[in-house]
Amino acid sequence: MPDIIVVGGGFVGNFLAYLLARKGIHVQVFEEHREIGHPPHCAGVVSKRGLKRLGIYSNILREGAVLSTHKCIRIWIGREAKIFYLKEDTLLVIDRPLLDKILFEKAQNRGAEYFLGEKVKELRSDGHVKAGTKLYKSKIVADAEGASKRLISRLLSYRPEVLPAFQMDIHVEDYRMRRSIIDVYVNVPDFFSWTIPLKENIVRIGIASRYVKNKYEFLKRLAKAKYDKFRVLNMFGGLVNVGGPIEKFVFGKIAVVGDAAGQTKPTTGGGIVWGGISAGILAKIIELNLNGDVDLRLYEKVWRDIFGANLSFMLMLRKALYFGDPQLKLRFAFLFLPDIVYVSSDYDFQLDFIRRIF
Repeated sequence: MPDIIVVGGGFVGNFLAYLLARKGIHVQVFEEHREIGHPPHCAGVVSKRGLKRLGIYSNILREGAVLSTHKCIRIWIGREAKIFYLKEDTLLVIDRPLLDKILFEKAQNRGAEYFLGEKVKELRSDGHVKAGTKLYKSKIVADAEGASKRLISRLLSYRPEVLPAFQMDIHVEDYRMRRSIIDVYVNVPDFFSWTIPLKENIVRIGIASRYVKNKYEFLKRLAKAKYDKFRVLNMFGGLVNVGGPIEKFVFGKIAVVGDAAGQTKPTTGGGIVWGGISAGILAKIIELNLNGDVDLRLYEKVWRDIFGANLSFMLMLRKALYFGDPQLKLRFAFLFLPDIVYVSSDYDFQLDFIRRIF
């Protein structure tokens, strides 16, 4: 019997498996798809500081997983735009399938066992996992299934807000835009759309919104308005957590982590850094729990001690912005900002980030 069963072989599940396996903990990972990293869901934007925080920046750089680097984010409201320049950090666009595979290999090399193409049908609070027709037993189950929360939905009294997202990578024939800038467009009532330069002539465009039903046509219009001539290379989608975490993270012997727990930034839906830190917290608590030192529920307390203030602020900011007309509110805020805003705070913990801007 393994010590831990991890459900989900995405970024958080693989990172958790690696952290546990390198401590000598027996880990089994169940992933419903036969190939790690596919299908992709994430835009892949992450801060350099955040990756260093997780201790994986050098691996990502060495393996060639960085598609592009950016110092600027340009936010558009109608025809008005402000540029936010990160003085002490850099945003990287990561090849997410490759990132997941890097962590998968690191976990495997440390002894983690993987069951690919094995879809988990049920989690039980006593540590049993049902996959196919078999029941598997472990001391602790870590649910890293992702934003759908399919397996733990029956345990939740409410499900925090998630938005459907859709993205396309496009080839732009006449590429005259500055490659260093990520553009964010506040052009839907409940979130935003974006364009992210990946490499020469290749741009990733996307949107997350319940309001826009035909996201494909929406993005085609956005691409045509900005680039005129383009060709769609691939399309992918997923869910974006913006409603904060679920009410608790531990249900008996089940511990929920990453997007499944809602451990993402409510303002952007970004979950790589927050999910990675959360996996680190859970890995330490699991280690102590297996040694009989602490209750598994300490995981949630430690998480909220670390993320609580930033989480509350980001949830408040999201509610304030998207209750009513976000374009009107941001236009008012823009009046007090210069055309270029130089930011020296932490991109991943936005309480400080927003305070320094305003």
